[in-house]
Amino acid sequence: MDTTYRKIITIRPSTPTDPEVDQLRDIGKQVTKYIYSKVNAHPKQNISYKEALSGHKLILILPEITNDSSNITKINELRGCINNIIKHGKQHNIEIEIHNTN
Repeated sequence: MDTTYRKIITIRPSTPTDPEVDQLRDIGKQVTKYIYSKVNAHPKQNISYKEALSGHKLILILPEITNDSSNITKINELRGCINNIIKHGKQHNIEIEIHNTN
């Protein structure tokens, strides 16, 4: 399948030096805000997510998990939340990819 994207959006942590938990929260908030803003800002009333984000590809840059992560349970929970955003997005034909920082 050959898909051409008009707009590729890369979402990464605002502050890469923050702890992993804060970086993951930040990414989750950014991707959710981006999706909703595209739907709400669209001039067409009652637009679907698929229509509003047609031609967009979102790339999420997630932090690597270090071996000394003291908050691994919270990190796994937040990564699960981000995966749920991606699954839900795919149900609406929103193209979202995950990449790690390394």
